[in-house]
Amino acid sequence: MGCKVALVLLLISLINFNVCAREVRNRAINETFLEEVIDAEECDRQISVIKANSMLLFQFLDAGARIPKGILTGNMVDLGNYHQCLGIDLQLEQMHIQGKYCSILVPFSQNVTLPLPSNLPFDPSALRIDEETAAQIEEFHMRRKNMRMFSGDFDDFEDDLSYRSTHPLANAVFRLGVCIPKPCTTEQAITSLIVNVTEIGFQYTDSYCRLLGDKPFVPADVVAISIFACLGFLTLISTSYDLFYRFVFKKDVKQQSVLCRSFSVYTNGKILSTFNSNPGNLKCLDGIRTLAMIWVVLGHCFQTEVFIANPMDSNVWMLSGKALWITMAPITVDTFFTLGGILLVYTSAAKMKQGTFLRSLHWFYLNRFMRVTPLLAVVVLLQATYYNTVVDGPHWVQVSNWTDRCRINWWSTIFHVQNIVNPRNMCVPHSWYVAIDFQLYVLSPIILYWVFSGKKHMAWAALLAGLLSVIVASTIFSFHIAVPAGTLVPSRPNDMWDYLALYYFNTLTRASPFFVGLLFGYVLHLYRKEKMQIPWFVAIFFWLCAAGVVAGIAYFTYCIKQVDWDNQQWDNIMNSFMRPVYAVALSWMIIACVHGYAGPINWLLSLDMWRMPARLTYGIYVFHFGLMTTLNASAITPFYFSVPRVVFKFLAHMTLAVLVSYFFTLLVDTPVSVLFKLLMDAAAKKNKPAAKDQKIEDNTKIDEKPALNQNIEKIEGSNPDLNKVDENNLNDVESEPVAVSSDIKEEPNVVRVSDTGVHLDANVPDAKCEAVKMTTKNILLLILVEIISLTLVSGHLNLPVRNEGFDSALYEEVLDEELCEEQLGFIGNNTLLAAFFADAGFRIPKGILEFNNLDLGNYHQCIGLNQQLPTSELQGKYCMIRVPLDQEFNFPISYGDTSFDPKLLSSNEMKKILEENDAIRTEMLAMSGVHRSISPESPFSSLVLRLAVCIPQSCTTKQALQLFDALGLQYTDEYCRLPNDKPWVPADTVAVVAFSIIGLLTILSTSYDVWQTVILKNDPKTVSVLGTAFSVYTNGRRVMTFTSSSGNIECLDGIRALAMAWVLLGHTFSTETTWLNPMDTGVWVSSWQSIWIVGAHVTVDTFFTLSGFLVVYTTAGKFTGKQLIKNVHLFWLNRLLRMFPLLATVALLEASFLMRFGDGPQWAIVADHAERCRTNWWSTLLYIQNYMNPLYTCIGQTWYLAIDVQLHILSPILLFWVLLGNRRIALTSLFGGLVAILAASTAYNFINDFPPYMAGPRTRDYLVNYYVNTLTRASAFFVGMIFGYFVRTIKIKMQKWQVVCIWVAALSLSTFIMYTNYPTRQPGFTQTSSNLFNSFIRPLWALFIGSIIYMCVNGYGGPINWFLSLSVWKIHSRLSYGMYLFHSAMMFAINHRAITPIYFSVSAMVFKFLSHYTLSFIVTFIAVLLIDAPCSTLFKLLLGGGVKKPQKQETDVESSKKEALE
Repeated sequence: MGCKVALVLLLISLINFNVCAREVRNRAINETFLEEVIDAEECDRQISVIKANSMLLFQFLDAGARIPKGILTGNMVDLGNYHQCLGIDLQLEQMHIQGKYCSILVPFSQNVTLPLPSNLPFDPSALRIDEETAAQIEEFHMRRKNMRMFSGDFDDFEDDLSYRSTHPLANAVFRLGVCIPKPCTTEQAITSLIVNVTEIGFQYTDSYCRLLGDKPFVPADVVAISIFACLGFLTLISTSYDLFYRFVFKKDVKQQSVLCRSFSVYTNGKILSTFNSNPGNLKCLDGIRTLAMIWVVLGHCFQTEVFIANPMDSNVWMLSGKALWITMAPITVDTFFTLGGILLVYTSAAKMKQGTFLRSLHWFYLNRFMRVTPLLAVVVLLQATYYNTVVDGPHWVQVSNWTDRCRINWWSTIFHVQNIVNPRNMCVPHSWYVAIDFQLYVLSPIILYWVFSGKKHMAWAALLAGLLSVIVASTIFSFHIAVPAGTLVPSRPNDMWDYLALYYFNTLTRASPFFVGLLFGYVLHLYRKEKMQIPWFVAIFFWLCAAGVVAGIAYFTYCIKQVDWDNQQWDNIMNSFMRPVYAVALSWMIIACVHGYAGPINWLLSLDMWRMPARLTYGIYVFHFGLMTTLNASAITPFYFSVPRVVFKFLAHMTLAVLVSYFFTLLVDTPVSVLFKLLMDAAAKKNKPAAKDQKIEDNTKIDEKPALNQNIEKIEGSNPDLNKVDENNLNDVESEPVAVSSDIKEEPNVVRVSDTGVHLDANVPDAKCEAVKMTTKNILLLILVEIISLTLVSGHLNLPVRNEGFDSALYEEVLDEELCEEQLGFIGNNTLLAAFFADAGFRIPKGILEFNNLDLGNYHQCIGLNQQLPTSELQGKYCMIRVPLDQEFNFPISYGDTSFDPKLLSSNEMKKILEENDAIRTEMLAMSGVHRSISPESPFSSLVLRLAVCIPQSCTTKQALQLFDALGLQYTDEYCRLPNDKPWVPADTVAVVAFSIIGLLTILSTSYDVWQTVILKNDPKTVSVLGTAFSVYTNGRRVMTFTSSSGNIECLDGIRALAMAWVLLGHTFSTETTWLNPMDTGVWVSSWQSIWIVGAHVTVDTFFTLSGFLVVYTTAGKFTGKQLIKNVHLFWLNRLLRMFPLLATVALLEASFLMRFGDGPQWAIVADHAERCRTNWWSTLLYIQNYMNPLYTCIGQTWYLAIDVQLHILSPILLFWVLLGNRRIALTSLFGGLVAILAASTAYNFINDFPPYMAGPRTRDYLVNYYVNTLTRASAFFVGMIFGYFVRTIKIKMQKWQVVCIWVAALSLSTFIMYTNYPTRQPGFTQTSSNLFNSFIRPLWALFIGSIIYMCVNGYGGPINWFLSLSVWKIHSRLSYGMYLFHSAMMFAINHRAITPIYFSVSAMVFKFLSHYTLSFIVTFIAVLLIDAPCSTLFKLLLGGGVKKPQKQETDVESSKKEALE
C-alpha cells in the first residue's frame, strides 16, 4: 500500500510539473528581452556620446573581436572579450549605456575595399592551399560535428557542407564577437562606430546576441530551489540529530532512529568513505569499473571542446594511430553493460527462487528505478536550471539548448526512454546508456526466471538461447541497416546520424554484452565457493586470446579512420560481433582475477584505493558530461589543442566529477537508498518479522545500481561502528620488512630509521652501538666527500660548459643579412607565405583597459614553419617585442589624424587598481620563487605592450619589421626563440644516467619479486629484502594501504592533507604570470573575499607546527637526554637521508627534464628555473638556500625545508631537557625557548620595520630578511614542541562547556587570523600594526593547529576528529612531502606553455587547481614508488635497521615526520 501511494504521489508531481512547464515560457535565453531593447533613436544618441568619450569608445572597441589566430591552421573563431563587454555599465543623466555582446558570421570570400592608400580589394582566392591541407580542414569540421552528435548535440547536423570546396579558406566563415551598445543592432553600431559596412562592401550575418540578465527565472528554477532547499533542511536536521545523539547525549547508537538519521552527513559520510571489503565481493570489479570510468571521462574531454585554436593539428592527431586510446573509448560503455549482466546473476542467483522472484517482480523493477533515478533526476534538474546560471560565456548556445531540452523532454530521461522517444533532443544526452541498461533490466526476468529454477540445464539453456537470439537478431539488423562501424569514419561523414540513431542508441544492437555478462555471471555463481581449476597453459591461451581481441579492435578502429576505407561487409561484421567478443574477453579477465589466474593484474584491480571511486562511478558518469560542457562553453578564447593540455584538463574534470558525485551521493543517493530499504522492510514485515538489529543494505538483495556503481556492500543502519574500516588481510605485506617503522617498544635493533627520527635502543650492547656509529660516520664522510667533489666539479664545469636554458650562441649563428633580404623578397611575392607569417604574429591585446598588455601570437605555428625555398630553407623565428603605448605614429588611413595619446584613457581609480594588482602579484610570485619589479606608476601613459612577431630565422626584428619603422612605431626587442634552442648540458647527461639506472633496477627488482611471490608462490618472508627494494609490486602495496597502526594520531593525516591542498591552491593563484583581466584580479585580491587565498601563507606554519609537535611526541618518554646527545648525529643523519632522495630528484628534474617537458612563448621563466638548479643545486641539497642565495634558489619553495632542517639541528638544545623526565624542567625549557624566540623575533621585526606582506620597494628585503628567515619562522615550531609534550604526557578531563569554549576560541582565533590579512592591504595599516602582525600571527596560527590536535587526540574532537581521521586522507598524507616538492615546478612549466593569457575568475582558478593537485598527486606517487620507498629500504638496511621482524606498513606518526609535510 505504501509503495502504491508513493508511486501515485510521484506520478502526480511529475504531471503537475510537466503541465506547469508547458504553460509558461521555458527558454533558457530570453529572446523577447533581446528584441525589446532595440531602439534606433536611443542607439544614435548613445553612439554620439560614445564617440565624444575616448575612454568609453575604447572600452567598446577593446572588448570586440580581433583577427582570429591560426587561420591557416583552421581556426575561424575570435570571441572578443565577453565579460568586459557585458561589464560596460555607465549611468549618465539622460541615458544608461550598457554593453551588448553579439556574435557575427563573416564570410571570408568577399571583396572588401579597405581605406588603404592603394585601395586594393582583398581577394581570398589568392590564398591557395594544397589539397592535403584542404582535406584536413574539411575532415576536422566534419569530425567536430560528428563528435558533437556522438555526445547528443545535433544542432549542427543540418549545416551545409561548406568546407567541401576546393579551397576551404575561400569559403570559410569567421565567427567574431563584437561589443555594441545595448539598444543598437549590429549593423547600426558597426557602421557608426567602426566603418560603413555598405561603403566598403563588408558582408556578415548575425548569429546571436547576449545581454546582462538575459536568463529568465522560470518554474524549473523554482522547483530546483524548493527541492534542494528541502534536501538541505533535511540534511541539517538529520545531521544535527545524529551528532547530538552520538556526542552530546552519548546514547547507544543501536537504539538510534534509522529514519531520523537517514539524511545525516556524518553517518552517510562514514559509509561512503570506508575502504573495507565485504566477504564475497568481486574486488577486481572495483578497479575495472573505476578505470573504465576514467576512460569514459577522458574520451569525453577530447570531444567536448567547443572551439579549437589549431583544428588541423587536432584532426591530424585524431586520425593517426597515436589517438587509438581515445578513438577506441566508445567500447568502454560495453564494459558497464557486461558488468551489469554479471552482477545481476551473481548477486541474485543464490538468493532467489522462481516463485519468490515472480511474487516480488514489482519490487525488482521498483528497486532498480529507485536506485538509478535519484541522481539522474538531480542531473536533469541541474541541467534545466543551475548549469544555465552558474557561469556564462560567449558561446552559451550549446548549454542553453540543452537547458531548453531538459525543460521540455525531462520526462523521457526520468523514465529511461529517451533513446527511443527523442534521440535527437535528449536531455542529458549521455544518459542513453542508463536508458538501455534499464530497458535490458526490464527484459532480464525472461532469462532470470529459468536461472532461478535451481536446475543447471534449464539455466544454461535460457542463458545460451538468450545470447544467441540477441546476436542473431542484431546481426541481421546490422547487415540490414549497413551503417559505419564507428563514430569516426572520415570516408562516410554523412552516415553519422544513421549510425547513432539506428545502431549506437539502439537497445537491440547494444544488448549482446549484457547477455554475455549474464552467462559469465552464472559461471561465477556456480564456482562461488570453490576455485575453478584451469591448467596454466590454458590460462595463458585465454589471456592471449583476450589480448588479441583488444588488439583486433584497435586495429579495426585504426582502419576505419582512413579516408580510403570502404568495406561495408567488415563494417557489418564488426557491428555484429565486436561488442560481444569484447565482453567475452572482459569476462575472462574477471574469472581469472577471481580464481587466481591474473597475478599482478588482479592485485592492481583489487587495490583498496579503487573502492570509493567505484562506489561513485554511476554519479561520475551522470554528472561529468554536463559539468564538462558547461565549463567549456564558458571559455572566452579557443582552446589550443595538444594531448598534454587535454589530459591536464581531464584531471580537473575527473576530480570535479568525483567531488560533485560524492556530494550528491551523500545528499541524495544514500538517503534515498536507506528510505527505500525501510519501505521494503516495512512491506516484508507483513509476511516475516525482521530481526531487531537487521542491517540496512545499501544494495538490495536483488540488485541496486547500474553496473557503473553496482557494489555488493552493506550500509549498516544500526551499527555504531560504521566508520571503522575492517582490517584487510595484509599478511603478505606485513611479512616483508618495510623501509620505515616507528615501533620502538618491540624491535631490539640498535637503530631504526623512520620518518620520525632514528630510534635508539638503550639496552643494546655497546659493541653494536659502536658498530652503528662507525657505519654512520663512514656514511657521513662519504656524503661530505661526495658533496665537496660535486661542488668542485660544478665549479669547474661552469667555466667551459654552458648551463643556460637557451643556446644564446645559436641566435647569433643563424643571422644572415643577405639571406634575410632574399627570404623577405620571396615572402613578399608569395601571398600564402606572407599570410602565414602574419597569421602567426601578434594581434592587438584583448582587454587593454583591463591592463592586459600582452599578446603572445601563435608560438607553435611560427616555430613549426619549415619550408624549402629554391636556394635556402625558410624557418620561423618567434620574437617578443615591447611597444610603448605612449607614442605617436602615422597610420596610412584616410580618416584624419590618428596620433593616439594614451593619457586620454587614464584615471585615478585605474591607476590605484593597477598599482595594487602589481604589488599583490609581486608578493604572490615571490612566495613561489619568482621575483619581479613593480610596474610604473602611470597606468596607461607608461604601459608597454608586449607583442609577439613571427619573422624568418635569418632576420633580426629590425630587418623583418621595416614597415614598423615606416609607420614611426617604436619598439625594443625582448627575446627570440628558435626550434631546438635548448642545448644539451651536463645536467641532462646526469639525469638520463640516473633515471636509466633507477628504471633498470625497478624492472629487475619487480621481475624478481613477481617471479618469487606470484609465479613460484614463495613465502614473502623468505624473499630477499634487498632484491625487492625497487619492486613496484611490493612498494605499491605499502604505499596504497589504508589501515592504521595502534598509537597513530590519525587526525594528523587530515590536517596534513588539507594543508597541502591549501598550499597548492594558493600557488595556483600565485604562479599565473599573465592575466587577460589584471584589473579584475587586483580588485578581487584586494578585497575581503580573497582572504582564503592571500592568507594561505600561514599554511606553511602548519607544517612547522607539525614538525615541532612530532619531534617531541615521538621522543618524549622513550629516550633520555643523554641517549639523545650521545647519538645526535644519528638524529640528524636520519633527517637528511629521509628528505634527500625526493629533493635531489626534483632538483635534477628542474635542471634537466623540465626544460624539455614542453615549450611555449614564455618558456624563459622555466629556463630561468633550470639555470638556477644547474648553478645553485648544492645550496638546496645542503639546506642553506635561504641564506646563500634566497633570491635565486633551486626549487623556490624549498626555503621551508631549509628552515625546518635548521630548526631540527637546533632542537636537541631543548630536547635534552625535555627528555630528562622531569615535567617542570621540560615545561620550563619549552616555554622558555618559545618566549626567547618570540622576544628575539619581535625585537628584530620592530628594528627592521618590515611591511606586512611582499609589496612595494621593500619586497626583496621582506623576502630575504623576514619571510625565509629562520628566526622569524621558528615560533610555530616551538609552539608545536609544546603541544607535542602536552599530548604525550598531559591528559586533562574537560566538561562539556569547557570543550565548547575551547572550540569556539580556536575557531574564533582562526577567523581572526584570516581576517587580519584584509586590513594589512588597506592604506591605513600602521607600521606598528605591521610589526605586531609579523611577530605574532604565526605563533597564533600554531596555537590554533595545536589546539585542534590536542582536542582530537584526547577525545574532544567529535565530528571534526572523524573528518580529519578519514581513511581517504592516508595516501594523500603519505605523499604530501613529495607533492610539496613537485607541484611548483610543474605549475610553472604548465602555465608557461600557454599561448594566450588566462581570463581570471575564482571558479576558473579553482578548476585549474584541481588539475594541478591531481597531477602533483600522480607524479609524487610514481616518484615515491620508484625512488623514495626503495631508498627508505636501502637506508634502513645500511644503518642496521635489520630484518629480524616483519614490520607493519608506515604509520601515521612515521609518515608525518617526513619533514611534517608528508
